[in-house]
Amino acid sequence: MANVKKTNNVSTTKIIEKKVVAEVKSETQVEPIKQTPPKAQNQKIEIEDRDMIRVINNKVGCLNYSNRLGSVRFEIQEYGLDTYIYFMELRELRSLYPNMVNDGWVIIDNEDVVKLWGLDKKYENIVKPEDVNEFFTLDTSEIREKIKKMNPICQGTIVEVAYQKYMDGTLDSNKVQRTIEDAIGRKIFNTDY
Repeated sequence: MANVKKTNNVSTTKIIEKKVVAEVKSETQVEPIKQTPPKAQNQKIEIEDRDMIRVINNKVGCLNYSNRLGSVRFEIQEYGLDTYIYFMELRELRSLYPNMVNDGWVIIDNEDVVKLWGLDKKYENIVKPEDVNEFFTLDTSEIREKIKKMNPICQGTIVEVAYQKYMDGTLDSNKVQRTIEDAIGRKIFNTDY
């Protein structure tokens, strides 16, 4: 302050305030308060009957569906392929064959529908077809844990996909093969470790 020759008290005061503020900031770091919006509880999810919903075949092999009247039919030829159906047809599929939806024969690729039907927890233990290659590269303890949490339908799908990959030579890790067999409790690969 000795270098400032202004006689105006206002200027001097401003300089002092800036200096004090700078000193305070350097001594303590003040983080901005993060405000999270309140979660909407019991928020109603509305989906129109004519909304198209993507469903993915999570079974190795062909998956067929036909409604009661036979007017709506879809066939998904292979594991991992998808199709789009109206929400009203998906609702009917769920009422006629609840296991197809609840046990993961088909994976519903629509967050709103998954939340609406309370499938969030069940979907945590399903490996989507696009993630299956990454699944086999996980640490063996993670693979074992995830397989044990899966329902029998999803376990069967993982076993079938693993076997196909073993047969075509893309799954050649003995550790992963042994882990899968240990997790399901039976031998599936034709190898002597």
